[in-house]
Amino acid sequence: MAAPSPLRVLTTLKIPDLKVRISPSIVPLYREQEILSNKFHPRRPRYLALIADTPSDILRWVVSTDLCARALPLSTQRFRLRRRWTGAIVTALRERGLDRKGRLVGRDGGREERVQAPVLRGTVEITVYAGYGAEQSAGVLARQAGCVVEALMKSGLVVQTPGNGKGGVKMDR
Repeated sequence: MAAPSPLRVLTTLKIPDLKVRISPSIVPLYREQEILSNKFHPRRPRYLALIADTPSDILRWVVSTDLCARALPLSTQRFRLRRRWTGAIVTALRERGLDRKGRLVGRDGGREERVQAPVLRGTVEITVYAGYGAEQSAGVLARQAGCVVEALMKSGLVVQTPGNGKGGVKMDR
């Protein structure tokens, strides 16, 4: 009998025009599944080492635009869309006092020892459908990215939030 797929661990959040799959632990992403399922694939040891070496207390996330091929036929358009979404998600995380790995950032913009407690951890895969975000303004994209980050914070990926009595640091804004 085959081993169960780690993708069963990923659950889906309902956000309009996006598919957000999450897991509270570090698991392989959808793209990595084909490589990991074939034990003779030349890149399999690399991905196994990547997953084994990834710290378990960070947020590992990726934006995928591969399913936009019909709406955006040129790969440069899909790459630009992925860059826009990645930038919007990073900005949304920074607005909430987090860096791109889900950790708290100090008040001066630098990292401090006492602020290194993880806030978000796990695996997140954001899939964009039908080129959503390619034609929208930066404000619309920023609001949608903010909704994604808020959904992540409510989804169970939160280890501790700033100032909740578990050693977090309260951020002054």
